[in-house]
Amino acid sequence: MKLLHTYVHVHVVFAISIAIVEDSSCDMDANNNNPWPYLAPLFEFKARQGNSLKFACIKCQPKKTEISAYCNSPSNLGKHIMAKHGSKNHEYYQDLTRRAKKRKIATISTATTSKQRKLTDVEFNRKASQDKFEKNLMRLIEEGALPFSFVELPSFKDLMGDFGAQVISRATLKRKMDETAKTVKENLITAMSKVDYIATTTDCWSARRRSYIGVTAHWIEDSNLERQSVALACQRLKGSHTYDTLASAIDDVHSAYGIRDKIVKTTTDNDSNFLKAFSVFGNNDDNNDGDSEGSDDEEDSVEFANATELLDEQPSLEYKLPPHQRGACHILHLIAKKDALDAEMKDEKFKKLNRSTFGKLSAVWNKVGRSTSAAEIVDAECGIQFLRPICTRWNSMYLAVERIVVILTRNRGEAALRKVFNSFEVPMLTAVEQDFVKDYCAVMKPVAKAIDILQSEKNAYMGWLLPTLQQLLCKLERAQDSSSHCKTLANAIITGLKLRFATMIEDEQLISAAILLPKFKTNWTLDDTKIQKGLVYLKKKLLQEESKPSEATSEEDEEEDFFSAMEKSSRSAFKTHTELETYLSSKSRGIDVLKTLPALKKLFLRLNTGLPASAACERLFSSAGLIFTPKRANIGSKNFENQLLIKLNKKYI
Repeated sequence: MKLLHTYVHVHVVFAISIAIVEDSSCDMDANNNNPWPYLAPLFEFKARQGNSLKFACIKCQPKKTEISAYCNSPSNLGKHIMAKHGSKNHEYYQDLTRRAKKRKIATISTATTSKQRKLTDVEFNRKASQDKFEKNLMRLIEEGALPFSFVELPSFKDLMGDFGAQVISRATLKRKMDETAKTVKENLITAMSKVDYIATTTDCWSARRRSYIGVTAHWIEDSNLERQSVALACQRLKGSHTYDTLASAIDDVHSAYGIRDKIVKTTTDNDSNFLKAFSVFGNNDDNNDGDSEGSDDEEDSVEFANATELLDEQPSLEYKLPPHQRGACHILHLIAKKDALDAEMKDEKFKKLNRSTFGKLSAVWNKVGRSTSAAEIVDAECGIQFLRPICTRWNSMYLAVERIVVILTRNRGEAALRKVFNSFEVPMLTAVEQDFVKDYCAVMKPVAKAIDILQSEKNAYMGWLLPTLQQLLCKLERAQDSSSHCKTLANAIITGLKLRFATMIEDEQLISAAILLPKFKTNWTLDDTKIQKGLVYLKKKLLQEESKPSEATSEEDEEEDFFSAMEKSSRSAFKTHTELETYLSSKSRGIDVLKTLPALKKLFLRLNTGLPASAACERLFSSAGLIFTPKRANIGSKNFENQLLIKLNKKYI
């Protein structure tokens, strides 16, 4: 509807402009001869011959000068004035033309039909069109990541003035942005108040000598089981990033949106300060299902203590953080970068081959990155550019090596690559080194694929983690058997995976989350002990949910019949067992199968709402970088956060 409104508006303005030109050029005066009577101070109309008109220039008198003009345009008259009588007379000519056009607009507006007049009234209704203009202007600022000073550009004001719109001031734009951001936050609070389980991701970001902490929220809709993601904050973080500073900032954001008690997992990277913050202030009750038992011989007693001293001695009482989840993608990056170095220590042959190959490739990558002529040579010889690895992202190294393999496998690819290496005065890869590059890609491809799967956001669930790791181990073992030069590398990666993910692999919650995904169920591993561990956990949690009193009269019933609780527990166990068996025996692999199993669906939402990686927060910072550019380094933290939240939460405006 908005597009139609804009199209009609432009169409009307364009039609009026055309009408002005055509009517001013072809309409005749009263005697049906002179089409441009407003030029009488400069030209005297002489005669008309078909579509050709004859004029005598008054400025040329007493000399007789006759100019011909076509009936559709007086441009020849204007050219004559400019060429013979200078710019001042030409300005006078243009002024006469402009005044005639204004008079024509007034004539057209009063002479339009009632239907046209109704459309014009709608389009140029001041209040309605101004409100729409301001909303669209804010949308333009938000989508284009434009500075607020954009509304002060003279060219923009002139453009909008031609359409009859009044451009708001910079201060007014900021105020309206504040109001919109406030509306977004209120709508987010309302939306999340209707959800039982929420997951968050958080990370820190630095740019232009400022530090920020970002927080995103994610949940699964109960009705359609679709993932929803929103940005909650990108706040300025001053001072050192100590564990208590991070805990305070995270807790403040969670409290501001009223979701502190709904969060099932918060995913971060493996930074030591984040780990300590969640270790000290985190709620890890879900990971410790066992109940502590005290001594029966101890007598109950009441002790009074100073609250201030108690808080100083136990800092974990100061903030409340949800259960923590370490980002799986960050761990995989560490394995691919650091644990892979262990392969060099264990195999001298691999070390020599690895260093010689990557030494040559690094020299070529550096040449391309520093010289445009070098990049042109690569493009001319190979028909495709090299990719340069980024030190902070291991998968960029894999993609860069994969590009070399792609060039080598092309027709005459080796010859083209040899020309490039010779042009850069770098020794060409030997046949063994070329085989090593191909082996490296074959071994590391499953790792790169696993990272891509786990850092997904829309279709990712916590239950994807263990099946992905299980398949990664299987693929690495197969690659290890078939590899000629990278067996040691594959073994180092396998060892790193088992060591760094040891706790997660045995986590009963993560096992159960995988079982509750219809795509996997119990088919993702051959370890029956692990599957039984997950099933036991599911049965226990389902029984706990079914055993909860649903009515206020249940306690009274139990008092009347001492054994009523036993009967209810038996019914709950049977119902739980039946629902779980129905799910496991179903042949459906779609998520919709859970909609018919309410108890399992509720447990699915609790265990799978979390995300296995914190990539969502990194995407928030990518959008932030488009706003916080070098030219906008002085933007206020509040204005920056408001513009970012509006941009990422359009659905909640």
